[in-house]
Amino acid sequence: MANPRTLQQLQESLEDAFFLEQERKILENRRAQRQLEENKQNLAAASGIQNEAVLARLVALQVRPETLASLALVPLVEVAWCDGEVTGDERTAVLHASRQAAAKQPGLDHELLAQWLTHRPAPELFTAWEQYVHGLRGLLSPAETLALQQEIVTHARQIARSSGGLLGLGTVSAAERAVLTRIEAAFTS
Repeated sequence: MANPRTLQQLQESLEDAFFLEQERKILENRRAQRQLEENKQNLAAASGIQNEAVLARLVALQVRPETLASLALVPLVEVAWCDGEVTGDERTAVLHASRQAAAKQPGLDHELLAQWLTHRPAPELFTAWEQYVHGLRGLLSPAETLALQQEIVTHARQIARSSGGLLGLGTVSAAERAVLTRIEAAFTS
C-alpha cells in the first residue's frame, strides 16, 4: 500500500509542474505580444504608416525598420521573377535601380535584395508591398504619390523590357504586363 504522504507530495508536485507550465506559456504569449507591438511601433516610426492592419501585415512578413527601404524594390523584383527566372539583364536592371534608390533613400539592404534575386520571394511579399503603398498614400500628397508611382513604374518597365526582344529591347511578356498593371493599381485603388 502506498504511503498517503508520498501520494500527497506527488499530487502537489504534479500540480506545481502544471501551473508552472501554464505560467510559462502565459509569459511567452505576453512577451510575443509585447514584441509584436514594439515591432509595429518601430515600423510606424520608420515609415509614418499608422494603419494597424498594414503594420501587422508587415510585421508578419518580418519586415523590419532597417529593411523598410528595401520594400520599395519589391515590385521590381516581382517583375524580374514573373517569367519564372531572373535573367542577367533583369538582375542588372534591378541592381541599377537599387543604386539609384539608395542615393535617395539610404538603408537599402543589399544582401536582402541579392537574396530576392537569387530565391524568389513568397507572393505575400508583393501583397505586403501593395498594402505598404496603400498606407503611404495616406501620408503623401497627390503629387508625391504620383512622383513615387512614376519612379517605380518607370523602373519596373525598364526591367520588363531588359530581357525581351532583339538585344533586350522592347518585348514585354503578358506576365510582365500583368505585374505592371498591378503595380500601377497599387497607387490608385
